[in-house]
Amino acid sequence: MTLTADAPSATTTLDALVIGAGVAGLYQVYQLRELGLNVHGYEAGGDVGGTWYWNRYPGARFDSEAYIYQYLFNEELYKGWSWSEKFPGQPEIEQWLHYVTDQLELRDDYTFNTRIQSAVFNEDTGRWLVATDTGETIDTRLLITCAGMLSAPRTDVFDGQESFGGQIVFTSRWPKEGVEVKGKSVAVIGTGATGIQVIQTIAPEVGHMKVFIRTPQYSIPMKNPKYGPVEHEWYHNRFAEIRDTVPHTFTGFEYDFEHAWADLTPEQRHEHINQIWEDGSLKLWLASFAELFSEQEA
Repeated sequence: MTLTADAPSATTTLDALVIGAGVAGLYQVYQLRELGLNVHGYEAGGDVGGTWYWNRYPGARFDSEAYIYQYLFNEELYKGWSWSEKFPGQPEIEQWLHYVTDQLELRDDYTFNTRIQSAVFNEDTGRWLVATDTGETIDTRLLITCAGMLSAPRTDVFDGQESFGGQIVFTSRWPKEGVEVKGKSVAVIGTGATGIQVIQTIAPEVGHMKVFIRTPQYSIPMKNPKYGPVEHEWYHNRFAEIRDTVPHTFTGFEYDFEHAWADLTPEQRHEHINQIWEDGSLKLWLASFAELFSEQEA
């Protein structure tokens, strides 16, 4: 960073400012730095991780196969990390992002525990003037926000919650020190992916649980085998295949829709869906039949 003395206080001058230290933010800072730009990142959290820093609630884990939820621009980076299971939990994912940060030497390119308060574009200069909650002012040509779509919790939703005598916890701001639920009465609001993860994880510990649900979800058993040397070698050796396949599928997974609904007999459809069911992944939704999104029969 270059500091220029502007009254009344010093202003940081950058080529590019990146907001966020999650999967996207780390990637942007690295690539812009590789282009030779004077770039710096700002992160509200105390460390890297983004979604996987904030969402540390019980049961948080990948819903994507770990070996495709990775950076594919660097083969050495990809092969240098080995997952312990197909769908790892939040602690391991956070560790992986620390590994990425250290391998790419990104930590010194970030300022943590800092929020961006305002960003004003100057039409005359073609630059941004950005202010942080710590009092810093940044003059930057490029402003790239990688704050993510899962970063802003709805914390003030219910009338009277400010007078509630118990503890209110938001999954996307789960305390690092954890929450004691053993033997307690617990209410869970919502049964999206997060709600399901929390419920099945803490249910054996709580004294009593009540779940408030608007719309029932359809869920299937997750098949989550452990990974060892054999599995690590299997997906490490598929780096080029995964790199060339994932960006071109319907959803960014390694699998895609292979059959049209009308082209198969009812027996063939049943066999195909059964095979996918046994995989125990999002494949049932994202690689069975595209007509699932548009035709009631499917």
